[in-house]
Amino acid sequence: MYLFTLLNSKLNTIILLKNVKSENEKDVLISITSIKNFVRIPEINQSNISIKTELISQAQQLLDCESFSLKDFVNFKNVLQQKFDKIELKDKKLYLSYKDNQTICEISEYEDLIKSILKDELLKIINEDGTYSLNDLKSIPMIDLIKQNIIKDYIDDLVFSLYFKIKSENVGFEYKEEIKEKCKQHKFYKLINNQ
Repeated sequence: MYLFTLLNSKLNTIILLKNVKSENEKDVLISITSIKNFVRIPEINQSNISIKTELISQAQQLLDCESFSLKDFVNFKNVLQQKFDKIELKDKKLYLSYKDNQTICEISEYEDLIKSILKDELLKIINEDGTYSLNDLKSIPMIDLIKQNIIKDYIDDLVFSLYFKIKSENVGFEYKEEIKEKCKQHKFYKLINNQ
């Protein structure tokens, strides 16, 4: 997880792209040799071990954001119908209809996230006859991209503070703004974040 955060950071991405990618390439394939040549692992000691531990923890949080599906936030227990021709979301409830039959499912949390994701995802799972299957509906991934971006930004700041030896008395997600402010004071922070 630690190496994942380092390799996935803005700092190392910029270093690799500037040194490996040629002008005419649309995408870049990076070899292990390139990584060994251009990416250095920061030295870990007593003063920065807490940052390494936090990086590992936040990497797991980042990956956990992708482990949820609609069935984790909607109660489908009483649903007997297996296909639907109409799906509506209002008042913390998901209304599933097929012809004259309607089933109401309670939403436990993240109503706004569900609403925004369903808007796009329902188009992907609609069958040729205009219906939706219950299994496809339950399996819609519930990825909170906003939360992921906040965690990723925090991880990038932690990696930056490791490489440039920026000291922080407090390390933790609740101190992300404090860490960001300390990183912003470094002369290379703006350069890296404007790439």
